[in-house]
Amino acid sequence: MYEWGANDNCSGSAAIIEAVGALNDLIGSGVLPRPKRSIRVWLGFELYGSMAYTVHNLERLQNRTIACVCCDTPAENYDLSTTALSISMNFNACPSFTDAVFPEIARRYYSRYSPYKLWKTRPFRSGIDNFFGDPMIGVPLNAVTMNNGGHLHHNSMDTIDKTDPRTLRDLSILNAAYLYYIANAGYDEIPFLANLASEHGMGIILGKMTEMQTRLFGVTDEEMLGKLLADGVRVIDYYTDLQKQALERIERLVPENKRGEAGKLLKPYIDGIDEYGGLMVKQFRDAVKGKSKRESIK
Repeated sequence: MYEWGANDNCSGSAAIIEAVGALNDLIGSGVLPRPKRSIRVWLGFELYGSMAYTVHNLERLQNRTIACVCCDTPAENYDLSTTALSISMNFNACPSFTDAVFPEIARRYYSRYSPYKLWKTRPFRSGIDNFFGDPMIGVPLNAVTMNNGGHLHHNSMDTIDKTDPRTLRDLSILNAAYLYYIANAGYDEIPFLANLASEHGMGIILGKMTEMQTRLFGVTDEEMLGKLLADGVRVIDYYTDLQKQALERIERLVPENKRGEAGKLLKPYIDGIDEYGGLMVKQFRDAVKGKSKRESIK
């Protein structure tokens, strides 16, 4: 609440309040059933305020918080090609199925209501209130923003007339849809979420294999080839393990006494990721062997 201007981040705070206010109205009027869990809002001084909150509420975060969203800025002009919704992923130390959920909600929303609008995912980045995913705290967290990187950032020219209401609409709706779904998700949602996370995970693993395979074009001698083979296998195995952990964290949605049953439901999906990772390692090894044979590199 204490940044310079409207886009960053008074209107971001407004989007959060609008999201929970709309949900409260829908629940109060009976349009939506009350979710299984509460939805809490935290507005404060960026980083310093949330660090203080963490110190005083660590047990709540570690044991009773399913997921978080960090909602940062809307944008000045919805129609600019540079104004795109950006969804930051959890960082690798705390992988989560939520990296598949928020993008799926964004995909469905934009395909229906604004099919030509740009949106993207990006790796974890620091500097905002999204450190709750640190393993010492352990809350899955995605950060969303529509800031177009313009000249208004942290600037006294950032006044309310330069905030496009349509960007506030998108942020409010996406936050509300995601928060309500996560607040109400339980045992019955496990198969859908596991499918979603598996598809997302396979895409990540395939991307890493392709990235390593592309590096083969620059290999000119046996030392480079040997190093790339070792690096490629390590990278594919590493990201395979991350996606398995992300699937395992779906168990957070069920109470302790049902986690054994949830684990049985999740096991085929986890095994499937493991098998897919092994297949990608084999394909990469085959590509390395092919390079070796074609160019007579040992």
